[in-house]
Amino acid sequence: MLVRRLLYFDQNQQEEMVTTSLEAIAFESVSLLRLKAEEQGVTLFYRSAAEPLPQVPLRCRELGQVMVNLILNAIQPSSLESEVEVGVSQEQDYLVTWVKDTGAGLAPEERDRIFDPFYSTKPQGTGLGLAISHEIVTRHGGHIDLKSQPGCTVFSIYLRRITTMAKILIIDDEKALRQAMAQILKDEGHDVIEAGDGEQGLKIIQQDATSRPDLVFLDLKMLKTQGSAVLKALGSKTLFELPVIVMTAYGTSRTAIEAMQLGAYDYLTKPFDLEDLVNLAQKALAHSQASAEQIGEANTQTLGQPEELLGRSPKVEPLNLNVGPFSLEVAPLSLKF
Repeated sequence: MLVRRLLYFDQNQQEEMVTTSLEAIAFESVSLLRLKAEEQGVTLFYRSAAEPLPQVPLRCRELGQVMVNLILNAIQPSSLESEVEVGVSQEQDYLVTWVKDTGAGLAPEERDRIFDPFYSTKPQGTGLGLAISHEIVTRHGGHIDLKSQPGCTVFSIYLRRITTMAKILIIDDEKALRQAMAQILKDEGHDVIEAGDGEQGLKIIQQDATSRPDLVFLDLKMLKTQGSAVLKALGSKTLFELPVIVMTAYGTSRTAIEAMQLGAYDYLTKPFDLEDLVNLAQKALAHSQASAEQIGEANTQTLGQPEELLGRSPKVEPLNLNVGPFSLEVAPLSLKF
């Protein structure tokens, strides 16, 4: 995808995450463009959250670019004496910031294509601003929601409220893929550890409970110590506490079910997309955090025995469990960008 290539063209230029407030980024963007709005005859104002937003790891420059793009898109087509509102809030597991204008609104065909590269509703527009903004928000594990009607258009950015970055272990004997995955997850602000085979990965997990990773990506087919052997060695008690996402070049129901029976959280089929990797990591970590909170509030006996655990991802729950042994084949691996 062109937009992704533009964002990842120079790995050395990628911004690292810092712990800050989404409110600070939104407010700074409004301050930056207030004079521009006045020149257009538009009133630009900021609506703060009812309660202070938590400090979370974010890429300030990138999200600031998104906010500036959205605000400029709201200001430029607005008529004299119109208003543009920027605000922030919290909604369940999300931090939300929005840009709302009182312009003419977008036609249905415009809404369908608004995030497409090189598509613009402005004669002088490049059509890249919103496409890049969409990609940046996706990299943060979030999404952009658009609502528009005559007299009101609202772009809302939803970011998952994960206050701490995680320690992630990648176990895969394919060095190029392992390093590519590690770089992507490091760019998300995570601490990433690599293991070239299952035996090495097991040692990392079992060496010290206090330094255990928060999430594991595990290749099922390796030359030394198969992924299934790693799952069996970890056991149901460990897998109840530690989410493991298995990776396979052949993501059939049989291979997925076998891994789930052994206690894996979910699976990825190679080759997989950047968004799939980042989003699944976010979901697994959010699920693990929610489970830990539930365990802290209730007696563990009411949660069922770990031995009954079978894949905790929603997408594997409907699968038929009455299957026999499975086999895996070697297939070429690639990571799409």
